[in-house]
Formats: sequence, structure tokens, C-alpha cells
Amino acid sequence: MTPIDTFFRVMERLRGSQHHAKTSALWIDALRLVVLCLAMTGFTRALAPDAEIRFANDDRLTGSLESFAAERLVWISPALEKPTPFELSKILELRLPGNPAPVHGKSELVLNLTNGDVVRGGLAMVNDKVVALETLFGGRMEFNRAMIADARIEASSEIVYRGPTGLDGWRQTGDSDVWTYGRSSFRSSGVGGIGRDDLLPDVCSIAFDAEWKGDACSLKVVVFSENVTTEPANSGYELTIQRGNFRLKNCASQNYLGSGNAQVLVVADKAHFEIRANRRNGTFCLFINERIAEVWTDTGFKNDAFGNSLQFVSLGSQSQRVSAIRVSKWDGVVDGAAEARAGAAVEMQRPWGTSLSTVKKAQREDGMRLANGDFVAGELTAIENGLVVTKTRLGEVKLPVERLRTLALRSTSPERAIRRNGDIRVYFTDGSHLVFRLDAVDQGRLVGSSQNFGRALFGMDSIERIEFNIYDPALEPMRSAEKW
Repeated sequence: MTPIDTFFRVMERLRGSQHHAKTSALWIDALRLVVLCLAMTGFTRALAPDAEIRFANDDRLTGSLESFAAERLVWISPALEKPTPFELSKILELRLPGNPAPVHGKSELVLNLTNGDVVRGGLAMVNDKVVALETLFGGRMEFNRAMIADARIEASSEIVYRGPTGLDGWRQTGDSDVWTYGRSSFRSSGVGGIGRDDLLPDVCSIAFDAEWKGDACSLKVVVFSENVTTEPANSGYELTIQRGNFRLKNCASQNYLGSGNAQVLVVADKAHFEIRANRRNGTFCLFINERIAEVWTDTGFKNDAFGNSLQFVSLGSQSQRVSAIRVSKWDGVVDGAAEARAGAAVEMQRPWGTSLSTVKKAQREDGMRLANGDFVAGELTAIENGLVVTKTRLGEVKLPVERLRTLALRSTSPERAIRRNGDIRVYFTDGSHLVFRLDAVDQGRLVGSSQNFGRALFGMDSIERIEFNIYDPALEPMRSAEKW
């Protein structure tokens, strides 16, 4: 008999009890059993009733997770007479109630691995073999350097928002709601906007990932507007990204600050954007895939009334997907970036002012790309007290981690983790996701292994979703349809 079964039997005894003292004692026993149940399973968060299991035949069953083993799980649901076991081979995915994850210290390193995994953590150590991170979900983890595709550093000390984690606090425009939430993302099904009031600091950085169906991105981002339900906006600034081109407009004056283009927005179906904006002086910087695309200064800037709203607007009927939204304070420094001007087109193959030969050479070297777009080539030798130490041709260079944008960690002989029976894909509440073989479940923690990081333990409290049978081609259409 499980602790949950025992608990319900005690509750039945309470219902028929007449003696006050005896009832009090039974209540104490019942509470003790609740604590014991949670301690034994380790699934305090997973026992919430809004979890969902999705089967390989696309049936769904809400409820809560009683227990979890390497080959099956036991599910509790109002639709079931009793806790029921289900084989993992019959399950597409398990969704757990997501709780926003805390941020890592002053900065966090985001690793993109060669197999498509993404992991976030505090940078702990780098050598010629591994990159060590302090993660929120698995503690200290060491990642095989040969399996790292690229790495970027995000300042997290002054993050004011990271999500999305749901639709709460966001408002939509248009005759009908075209934006939905799922899998830590907003997804559009037509023309319309979704925004949030009172979100942006006066001097801020707005980073996000965008994906699109069709041949090009078709998205508008409005910053510093006074009301997200007003469309088109009559205050703030409007960045339009459409068919490889981008342009910035002052919504109050209707004056365009300039435009540019980026080939990556035509040939790819996703990109990482960052907008750095200063509503105190009308300065704006746009980064695409960590490379500076444009810097604008509003020559007609007037310190009129601005709002603090952020809005994403889908401009077409084809789906757009916005995820990994991060709003943080910005120090306003643009030294070393492109000279502020009225928006000439920018070649996106390299940072502004950097020769193509320099970029190609930098891509073959270890080093660091700075927040202003500069690149320091050299060998990473140590991390000391929040400083990255790099040995360059000109000597040793030390720079604070939070002033960096990327670390060039590409291996000269990149490798990809092998696929193994029992592999699952786990999505964590901080935005990380990893593929690993599920070896065991120990005291409410998943025990997993991978060539990417070796062996690690993962607490269930940090998990948002688990995908099973990830290499079954028959299930891929279901996963793809769910994404969009």
C-alpha cells in the first residue's frame, strides 16, 4: 500500500470518528502521512492537480504524479478509480506545473550543444576538455567541450522579467485572441498583438527568440508605448522586421530613424534578437544572433510622455513563435558599436567595423566577444572571482564575465552525443533542455547520463516537461503539430 492509499484510509476513519481526542490524534497521524508521502516520493510540485500526461495515441489525462520509475509511472486522476501505472513506452510526454526559476548570480552562460540541447548556468570553470556550469537543476555539471556548438553570456543581475510562463499579465489586441501560450512560448495564428504594461525600465535590454513559418520573419516589436491595446501605437518606438529588412519608427512623430537588412532573416526560420533602448535620449541598438545590426539615435527626440510597455505584433497569417523573453536593465553604453546614424543597411556576416578575414580567424580561435561587439582572441586560461582570464598575443587579459557576450568555444573536431535507448528530453523551468538516458529515479530525482555531461541528478522541482520515445519517427508529426 502506498502512503497516499494509507492517507485516504485514515481520512475515512476520521469521517466516522466521534471522540474529539481520538479525532485530533487521527488528524495528526494524517498530516504525518502527508509529509511522509511527499518525502518518500520527492514530488511535492508534481502532485499538483494541473499536471498532464499525453499518450502516444494523443489521449490526454490530467492529474498528478504518484511515483516514477525508469520504465513506468503511476498516475492519479479523478478519471481513474485508483492510482494507475502506465508504461513509458506508451507515453509521448509528461507536463508538470511550471514555476519561474530564480536567476543565476550576476550572469549566466548559455551553451548550445551539437545535438540541439541548450543549457543555462553560472560559469564555473573552463579548460581544454570541459566547461563547468553551476546549474539550478543539476548542480555543478561539466560539459564536454567538443560537444559545444557555441556559447553566449547573459547578464542576469538586473533582470526584471524572464518568460513567458503564461498569459497572465499579457493583453492582446484585435477582434480575437490570436496568441496562445504553450511550451514556454507565445505562438500566433494570425494578425494581432500581445503586450504587457509597466514592464520596461527607462534604459533596458529586451532579448527574445523568434521562429516563423513561411519564407521570412514578419514581426513588429513596440517599446515604450503607453497602452498595449492601442494598435497601431501612437507613442513609443516601433521596430518592424519583415522579409529580411528591419526599420525603426518613432510612433508619436511617425518619423523613421532608419532601416537595414539581414540575410539570416530570409534564409533561416529562427533568430535571436536583442533590442537595447534608452528612452531618456532616444538611443537604440539592434543585435541579431549576437551580432550588432544597427545603432540609431532619434535626432528629433523629445522627452515627451512615454510608457513602459512591450508589445509583439504578428504581421501575417503565418505563425510566429516568441520565446526566451528577457528584459533587463542596460547601462546605456554603446562604445565600440556601430556609429549612431540614420540607418544605412548593415552586412550581417560580421560585426560592424570588423573585416571578414578577422571574423573567419576569430571563428577558429578561442576568445571572447564583448558586449560592444568587439572580439578578443586568445586562449581561456582561468576564471577568477568573476573574471575571465585570457592569454592573448599582447599578454594576459582579464574581463568581468558580465561584460562579455560570447565565448568562442567551438572545437576543431566537433562531436555529437550518440543516441541511446532510454533517452528522454527534459525541459527545465529556467529554459534549459537536455537529452539524456534515464538510468533510474532515486528519491524523487532523475538519474541520467549522456556523453555531453556524464552522469547527473535532476530534481523534479526544476522540471517543466519530459518527452519520451524521442527517436520514434511515427511520433514526430504529433510533436511538430504541438509546437505550432
